[in-house]
Amino acid sequence: MTFTLRNISLLILVSSFISCNGQVKNDNSSLEAEKVTEVIKIPLPNNGFSNGYVDIDGTLWFTSNGGGVYHFDGKTYKNYTMKDGLSSNQVFSIASDHKNNLWFGTQNGLTKYDRKSLNKYRYHTKTPPQVGFALCTPL
Repeated sequence: MTFTLRNISLLILVSSFISCNGQVKNDNSSLEAEKVTEVIKIPLPNNGFSNGYVDIDGTLWFTSNGGGVYHFDGKTYKNYTMKDGLSSNQVFSIASDHKNNLWFGTQNGLTKYDRKSLNKYRYHTKTPPQVGFALCTPL
């Protein structure tokens, strides 16, 4: 019995040594957090933001409840509204397609952003909107 207990104790001691071997504290200063020196504020729309989207390039898009769409590239922001070609300033959702276009779901239909311009699409009035993209036509 003592022989088995001695073997188990030896096994625990050896395994502890092996598992800790090679663990060295690394004081790498490059892992320090970057200090923020400037805070950029995006103006909050009256009714707030409703959704956010991280684009393929890492920039951020925000939909708002009446203020259009906001794009933030990490340094500056741009606000897209009906004046720029959105179907409505009431924007509910953002999605991208296989061609890297962004689609904004608004109160008055879809708006496609091809990274250059905004194009409006509306649902056919005689067809229920839950059918989706297949029944949308450009304006």
